[in-house]
Amino acid sequence: MTKRSSFKKLVRERMKKTGESYSSARRQVIAAAAPQAGITHYPGINPATSALRIMLAAAGVTNPVTKQPFSEAMLLGIAGGLGAGVFTFRYEKEDFSSFFAAGRHLWHDNLEFMQACLGRLGVECKVWESSAAKKGWEQLREALAHGPVAAWLDMAELPYHGLPAWMSGGGYHVLVVQSLDEAREVAVLSDLMDEPLEVPFGDLERARLRIKKDKQRLLAVTGGGNAADLTAAIGSGLQACADGLTTGRMKNFTLAAFEDWAKQLHGSTGKSSWAVLFPAGRHLWTAQTWAYDCIEHYFSGGGMLRPLYADFLAEAGQQTGNKGLAALADTYRSIGAQWTELADTLLPAGKGLLGQARELYELRAESYNSPAEVELARSEIWQRIGELKKQASAQYPLDGSQVDSMLASAQQQLAAICIAERDALATLREVL
Repeated sequence: MTKRSSFKKLVRERMKKTGESYSSARRQVIAAAAPQAGITHYPGINPATSALRIMLAAAGVTNPVTKQPFSEAMLLGIAGGLGAGVFTFRYEKEDFSSFFAAGRHLWHDNLEFMQACLGRLGVECKVWESSAAKKGWEQLREALAHGPVAAWLDMAELPYHGLPAWMSGGGYHVLVVQSLDEAREVAVLSDLMDEPLEVPFGDLERARLRIKKDKQRLLAVTGGGNAADLTAAIGSGLQACADGLTTGRMKNFTLAAFEDWAKQLHGSTGKSSWAVLFPAGRHLWTAQTWAYDCIEHYFSGGGMLRPLYADFLAEAGQQTGNKGLAALADTYRSIGAQWTELADTLLPAGKGLLGQARELYELRAESYNSPAEVELARSEIWQRIGELKKQASAQYPLDGSQVDSMLASAQQQLAAICIAERDALATLREVL
């Protein structure tokens, strides 16, 4: 396969020119990227939107206004755009507390998210599922007759990710299977990275079987779409975004989740407060690092996905003539910057343990997208992150007053973000 060796160079050049983070600079370079020669592959930001982009482009389904393949930002917006979710769990027996935050519409259900997008574009699709390995291979070969296929699997079981063993069974993921080389028994995959890669059949099978509830799910584009009404598709996606932010399946799936998080960050003593769940030491370390990763790197492109949604709004405004969308794009770009500032407060740059951890999370994000061009393997990055956590457990790098100050600042920032999110949502409803 052709190597896209210049892609990372473009990202680095943009970072130097603009001062943007790796994720932010990469998002902009991706927007201008052409598909790789010989195979319909695009580097991606979010697994579901990236898979949609690849499958639609391979099927010849184009944006009816530009006559070009859809951008990832446009597909994000049509699929429903932004969402919200915050979950904290405490496992007393294991003495372990976890934190997770999400910012995409239907972040918990890639199938519904992708089907909604395709439906709004008038594109036909088909889904296959099976719990049996042999049947799963038969279905994959059948699905590939339609072109590249989205596949549900456990990323922790894919060797190139280098994830620690304890993550097995929890790496919910979607990627694209491009083709199968039966003679060599390797599958060609597109997985957000700068270029496609090959994985042995055995590894792919194990990853597909690991998360049993996903039943080796596959989705393929099977036809239609070029006669789609783009304005109607955009409008439907905007409505889904507005509805999802206020009426999700439960409170933790709406903007209220961010508001509750703000209350729990500082000055609260309830069982869900950070003071209870994440006391200084390894627990607070977990919350800080995971919150930073969710905001800046975990399939968000930086800024809790808000800047990518701003790209959609700007593009949609230009292509539909809706000036209100263009103005709203500036609002969400600003909110994305606020999210990044919050991430900076929770995991500040510097020479201490927190700064070292931040550098490793940045390097991990970079290695995810350009594994062959990073000096450390992902497994070694994970090992070093674990070593820093042990050091923080033994001697946390902040004293009590510093922890209090950090969390108070983070709470103020998050409270301001929540107000901005509510105001932006009200404006979004006005432009519908």
